[in-house]
Amino acid sequence: MIPSEFLTYVEKSVRGELNSAEGSELRDRLEATARNERAILEEDLLLEGVPLEVLCPEYDKMIHSECLNLELRAEGPAKHPMLQLLKDHQAILVTLEKIETLAEQIGALAPEECHAPMKALRRLVRSHLIHEKSHHEKEHNYMYGRFRSENFQSLCAHLEVDHEVFAHRFERLLQLLVLARGKPEGLHNDRIIALCRILLVRVRTHLQYEEFKVYPLMFEKM
Repeated sequence: MIPSEFLTYVEKSVRGELNSAEGSELRDRLEATARNERAILEEDLLLEGVPLEVLCPEYDKMIHSECLNLELRAEGPAKHPMLQLLKDHQAILVTLEKIETLAEQIGALAPEECHAPMKALRRLVRSHLIHEKSHHEKEHNYMYGRFRSENFQSLCAHLEVDHEVFAHRFERLLQLLVLARGKPEGLHNDRIIALCRILLVRVRTHLQYEEFKVYPLMFEKM
């Protein structure tokens, strides 16, 4: 159930009357919401008609193709630790493309035809959670200690919060997928698709931020 203070934003969104200032105000209210409640609230707002680009303003700026092709890819030392992080990013981007395809299939098929893509999505999310944890540990080991020593504490804190949020939301996605198994056909499909759409934007934007802003800075200091 959407809290009453958000209903005006939903109504204006449905009528196409939500302006940029109100969109910003909506996001501020979401930021003030407890983290464990925010994911469900964002899903609810998206399902009720608030556009994705309002919830995720980075959507319009997102580059949907491959992230920045850093000079390091071609010229960096073969064993440079940053290369492994970049390879991890490429693997994550491939996973996100697969998630996007499966979510689109679930949205296009009749509920009784969704068994195969739902099963494939469950397996994919389980695998991603394992690889995501490993990648975040590498970033922590390779980068965060050095960043902190260079007075980049706020940047480290921002990135680590992102990682926690992504892990929580992928775990929620897996929970929804497990709950959907054996339940009435299509019971959680809309919410699964909504969560996938939000995650796709947020994670892709995070990867691009790291490759455009964070990794080049880190490469200079390693």
